[in-house]
Amino acid sequence: MTTPPIETPDGMPLSGNAVPAAGRARLDQDLLLSGCSSSDTLVAFLDALPESAFLMDPDGTLLALNQTLAERMGRPRAALLGSNVYELLDPENLNTRRQAVAQVLERG
Repeated sequence: MTTPPIETPDGMPLSGNAVPAAGRARLDQDLLLSGCSSSDTLVAFLDALPESAFLMDPDGTLLALNQTLAERMGRPRAALLGSNVYELLDPENLNTRRQAVAQVLERG
């Protein structure tokens, strides 16, 4: 089964990753050992992507997002941080999106 891409209400595609807590802790540790601030590095990485991209927790809370997503949503990045991604999506595909995220988290 192929899941259609996640889109904003105006039809623009979104990309995202669900990172289990253990993976996030490892990522933070690796970045700190390299002398980088994890949040600065993450934002720089996301902003380098040409498409909308974000990092969310398992409940859908936006932890980080790129400027492209903020522009497509028509809101400042700071206003979107902490929002729930499911509240920003088309309600018609909401259950499909939740199931897709649940599968990713289940598989690790």
